[in-house]
Amino acid sequence: SQINKGGIIFKSKNLEVEYLNYIMNMEKDSKDFIIFDCRPELNAKANSLKGGGVENISEYKNCIYLIYGNIENIHALRKALKSALQKAYYGKENLGEGKISIDIKNYNTSNFLTKFESTKWLCYLSDLLLGSIVVAKNILKNINVLVHCSDGWDRTTQICSLVQIILDPYFRTIEGFAVLVEKDWVSFGHKFASRNGCEITKEKIKNKERCPIFIQFLHAVYQITVQYPTVFEFNSYFLLFLCDEIYSNKYGTFLFNNEKDKNKSDAKNTMISIWSDVFYNKNKYTNYLYRPMNGTINVKGEMKYLNIWNDFFFKYDKIGM
Repeated sequence: SQINKGGIIFKSKNLEVEYLNYIMNMEKDSKDFIIFDCRPELNAKANSLKGGGVENISEYKNCIYLIYGNIENIHALRKALKSALQKAYYGKENLGEGKISIDIKNYNTSNFLTKFESTKWLCYLSDLLLGSIVVAKNILKNINVLVHCSDGWDRTTQICSLVQIILDPYFRTIEGFAVLVEKDWVSFGHKFASRNGCEITKEKIKNKERCPIFIQFLHAVYQITVQYPTVFEFNSYFLLFLCDEIYSNKYGTFLFNNEKDKNKSDAKNTMISIWSDVFYNKNKYTNYLYRPMNGTINVKGEMKYLNIWNDFFFKYDKIGM
């Protein structure tokens, strides 16, 4: 998460500097490192008024520069997906009220792609992929990378997960992907309960905290599978299954904000893990074009390389059905 410098009046001692320099001194051959701040630069500097803030790289040993990922916050992302779904359902804006109808005259709108692009869903997806590519390329140059956002459990988790998929073929297998989700999402403390809206709290707070962070990550993975259709052991149906089940509340995997809450509810003994069903039905989720490829993959994150995930956005399309 972002460093905690205290507010404008009270300045706290920056223990992050001391701790990170201690880690750097432990390495025999001290490598250069960069700081990748996932946030837009303006947002990051604005947070300093609330006690957070931005690193002064001159205080860190071997820190060569700081990069801003320009990845938008949960509120912008929530708005983007809602708008994209509205455009996908025949261009109707009243999806939230449940008044979905087909207007035959305007059904085949010539400017659909323009309208969909205006939602910024693909733009935010591009920002996420481009940030992951930057981090991966620096690691390949033998440069350490410190990744953080505001709190460390949303954009940070997305970036670090995508980087591991780019660099390590193990995480492109079904087992590896399950390990990655358990390690970097569940155990690391992504707030599934808050982000999915299944947390028991006041409605206003619940709506403010909701955000499709994990959904966006799965969409980013899908984009990579389109670019490399043979290097992933799992197929797109596997990703769609996760997109659906994250909101079904059927599995204990996605019901908690952290491991403390999960252990308190004794989820291990009283709830089903999603991976039990995944491995039981592994054939359904296996990509039969799969050919393992060692090493890294050269992912492209620019907008022109991205596609609308039809099976996600149009899965309830009457024509498609």
